[in-house]
Order: sequence, then C-alpha cells, then structure tokens
Amino acid sequence: MASVAEPAAVPLPQRPVRPRQEEEIYPEVGDSVTHFHFGECTVISSDGERIRLRQERDGRVREVSLTMLRIEPPTVDPATSRKHFRLARKN
Repeated sequence: MASVAEPAAVPLPQRPVRPRQEEEIYPEVGDSVTHFHFGECTVISSDGERIRLRQERDGRVREVSLTMLRIEPPTVDPATSRKHFRLARKN
C-alpha cells in the first residue's frame, strides 16, 4: 500500500491588529460644551443616551441625542479645572 503524503500545513496569515480605540469620554453634569448649533452651553443632565444643555446666552434648555454628535476629546480649563467639550455633527 502506498503511503499518501499529507500536504504541509500552511500557517494562516495573521489578522491585522485593529487600532485600539480610546475609551470615549462623555460630558458630565457641570462640564461646559460648545455645540455646533447652540453655541456655549453647560451640561445640566445626562442619561448616557441624551444630554440636556443650558445655553449660556439666554438660559434655554436643549436636549440632544449623543448618538447624533461627534464628541471631541475635552480640554481642561486650568483656572477652574472644568472640562470643555466640542460637540460637532456626526457625519
């Protein structure tokens, strides 16, 4: 009986490493934000999906969905140690 040679096992190519996404940081109560349409605001509440903002110029309260926003990493005001976020349209 003739022996059948098994083909040499070919190693699978390695999967490319995904760039690790940094943990997203969301605005919290008391943080300041610059909303693309509403301007300078202060965060008055957040439930993880929606955020309520008080506009600085007239005190109106606006509620927006976080899924519709691109949240840029915050800067910190050294004088007040308050975080400031820029909120842009998610496109």
